[in-house]
This record gives sequence, C-alpha cells and structure tokens, in this order.
Amino acid sequence: LANTNRGTRGLAFAARRAHHRTMFRGLVHRWRLLSARDGVERCSIARATLPLCAYRLGLRLLPFRWLGRLALATTPLTKTSAEEAREALNGISRAVSDAAVLLKGTSTCLAQALAVVHLARREGIDAELCIGVRREASGDFESELQGHAWVELEGEIVHGDNEQTYQRFSSLEPLLGKN
Repeated sequence: LANTNRGTRGLAFAARRAHHRTMFRGLVHRWRLLSARDGVERCSIARATLPLCAYRLGLRLLPFRWLGRLALATTPLTKTSAEEAREALNGISRAVSDAAVLLKGTSTCLAQALAVVHLARREGIDAELCIGVRREASGDFESELQGHAWVELEGEIVHGDNEQTYQRFSSLEPLLGKN
C-alpha cells in the first residue's frame, strides 16, 4: 500500500511538472510574439489589452445592453477623415487580435468586436458592431443556433474573418455604431 501511494504521488508530481513546463512554453511563446514587434505595435497591443479584458469579463457579468452603451459612450478624442479612419481601424483591429492571442484563455469574437468598437470610438471612428446568426444542422432533426460578431466601417468588414464567413450568417441590424 505504501508503494502505491508513492507511485501515485510520483505521477501527480510528473503531471504537475509537465503542466508547468507547458505553461512556461506558452509564456515564452507569447513573450517572443510581443518582443518581435516594434515599440509602436507593442504600445498598441498594450492599449488594446485593457478594453479586451474588460469586455471579456463584462460579457460574463453584465447584460449586453450595458456593454453596448459603454462602447458607444466612449468619447471621441478627435474626428478622423475616411482614409485615416480605415488605416487607424486596421491598426486597432490588428492590435486587438494580437492582444487576444497574447492573453491566456479565449477571447470571443464578441469581446474582440466590442473592444475594437470601443477603441475606434476613442479615435473618432464610427465603426459598427454587427452580429449574425445561422442554424447549423448537427443531427437528424436537430439544428444548432450559432452566432458571430464582426466590425464594419461604411459597409466593409474591418475586423473579423473573411467575407465568405459572413455570407453564411444572417446579419441582424447593426447594434452599435452611428448614433
């Protein structure tokens, strides 16, 4: 009986050690991704991290209506022209996507889209949060309802997957965007 306990403890120790090794490799990988960026990109990723974390947490704790109001209530610092808006929004989208990769855990498309809209509004860009739904057949008679969120600027997708992905979703009215 004593030998069995030692063997079990030894396996538990080995499993913990392997888990810590995997976590360390993940941290090193994320650190390399971040350190490969120049200072401006690192700054953008750092700026995108706080809203992304806040919206990830908020989606678990608060009604969506409140989060939508928060994203819309962001006061624009300045108004930007159409060309500058598209370029700035592409940078914001990249920073939020990179922050989502660097953060441990999952960042849903909705949390990312809310963070992009929040940051875009601070830059004076009228980006729109779009949500789509579809039914996916998962069995003989059952179907599963799926949802997806993305950000558009003047009808063009600026954050999210490619155009083909969104064609499969029935888009709801823009929920956040131009007031």
